[in-house]
Amino acid sequence: MNTWQQPRTSHRREAGMISIIVTLILMLVISLIVLGFATVSRREQRSSLDRQLSAQAFFAAESGINDARKVIIAKVKANEPIPEKTDCKPNSDYNGSAPAYSNPSNKLNADGTVSYPCLLVSTKLRTLTVSPVTAGGSSTSLPLEPDGVMTNLHIDWQALSTPLAVQIAKCKGAGTSNDAFPRNNVSEWECPYGVVRMDIVPIGPTLSRLAMSSTNPLGQKTIFFYPTNNSSEIIQPYALSNGAVAEMKCQEATGCDVDVNGIPNGNYMLRISGIYVDGAVTITAQSVIKGPDLDLKNGQVEIDVTGKAQDVLRRIQVRLPIASVETPDYALQSGSSICKRFLSSPLGFSIPSISNQDTNNPMCRPL
Repeated sequence: MNTWQQPRTSHRREAGMISIIVTLILMLVISLIVLGFATVSRREQRSSLDRQLSAQAFFAAESGINDARKVIIAKVKANEPIPEKTDCKPNSDYNGSAPAYSNPSNKLNADGTVSYPCLLVSTKLRTLTVSPVTAGGSSTSLPLEPDGVMTNLHIDWQALSTPLAVQIAKCKGAGTSNDAFPRNNVSEWECPYGVVRMDIVPIGPTLSRLAMSSTNPLGQKTIFFYPTNNSSEIIQPYALSNGAVAEMKCQEATGCDVDVNGIPNGNYMLRISGIYVDGAVTITAQSVIKGPDLDLKNGQVEIDVTGKAQDVLRRIQVRLPIASVETPDYALQSGSSICKRFLSSPLGFSIPSISNQDTNNPMCRPL
């Protein structure tokens, strides 16, 4: 009897030990699952909090932009210089207790956890930026007043989305004649870069009729820059004929650029508009080609603000025109067709009978 009972006792002990080990393993697996869910839950909670704080920091930065903009507008209206702000420390121009339009503390809530701790303002810029330049939209006018002797104007055109090399290959090659963009609508334009129209008009105390004349090789210019899949640097002379179609170099990594050389030193007004494709244009002025960029005065002001919500930071940079310049895009503009074939004299007004006139326009029907 005893020789048979001993193995049975050992078997029961081994079965109990296995049960304990299985239970411990199951408890360990369940604990790991619970810890995993807790980690995911904390991570989602933190991600949601970060998104909320990021939005608050962004709105705080926008508040700083608006506060600085109010100061700038007030200075411009008072015909006073716009004060520079080159560090994050509060100063009397943008953070003092007076005038009433400033925010003395930069704090946007009661406990100060939402604020914009750094606000910078600069009027000494070396570029003029227009973004977006809308194809078919209204033009943008900016003063170009270099702080130094300018002979070269560098123009960069960037697409709002980066195109592929296979798309750039559809742009015209170098040396294309003036029929470079005879398309009637956007759907027929295959190049991912657009055409930039730029009017360069001399202004200033030495302004004369000769300087404004389109027949003067160094007078005002209207130039259409069209994209080419050219890898070589392109330099266009300012003495181009008025209304010229000129090439600009376009590549996948850098976008399009062109230099306009031989510009008479002085101040100018630029009017920029786009054709076919929306983009962004950056202008720099230089004393020589590839030389140091000159400071550009009275064109734009840059506001740089960092917003903060607890430990989350968001930074915004904006460019604002110092003075609002609105110029019409056309000498004569109408919502309907305009008939130009009419005769006016002290004796009366008459519309001659011409077979190809628009007879649906009452101003084009003979009396």
